[in-house]
Amino acid sequence: MPDRDVNHRVRTPVSPGTRATVRPARRFVSDPGTKAQGHPPRVRRAIALACVLGVALLGASDALNLYDRIVSWGKLVHAAEGFLVASVAAYLLIAYRDREQPGVHTQVVALMSMLVGVTFGACWEFLAFVLDWIRHSDLQKSNTDTVTDMLSNDLAAVLGALLALHAYYHWTRPAAQREVSDLAAWLFNPIGRLLDARGKLLAAFVLLGIAVYCTALWYAERALPLVAPQ
Repeated sequence: MPDRDVNHRVRTPVSPGTRATVRPARRFVSDPGTKAQGHPPRVRRAIALACVLGVALLGASDALNLYDRIVSWGKLVHAAEGFLVASVAAYLLIAYRDREQPGVHTQVVALMSMLVGVTFGACWEFLAFVLDWIRHSDLQKSNTDTVTDMLSNDLAAVLGALLALHAYYHWTRPAAQREVSDLAAWLFNPIGRLLDARGKLLAAFVLLGIAVYCTALWYAERALPLVAPQ
């Protein structure tokens, strides 16, 4: 097996009395760590393309008023967005797991990826509710519409996570897996350092935000205390 370390050097054996020479180890083309010069980062481009497609789908749907023109278009958009978010999360998380070796099972990574997609769908509906509340719009047509949107998102998130994990292990080459792991480390390592340094403070802010949100929901259709009703 060729050595994977580029900087590894081999000491050439010489006869007694002769000065030893050091030469760089030769890297063979069969080494999966070798990258062809000029080879485009396909995996990063694919992930970036998934993010662009998600944003473009939202923008085009709103600009062309497709939600009103096509029946159940919102369900399709929710499913597509949940699928993209969960699949990208699964791809990055499994690559990061393989790089850092934290001892997390693949099933746990799959569950985490699904939860990322489910959380995305829930936050989307929360945002739609707040916008309807503030702007008096009708993004959420009814309770049935809201629940079916979330179900579409959740089912697509489960499917996206499973397909992404299958693609990572069966369709992705080792060199591409290392490329994804490098991208995942670039994204997640700063977050880990931030949580190590300010984890309690961030948790307090999150809890405060949840408390404020729940309080706002409670008084959405009620009179505020110490304020005379109009």
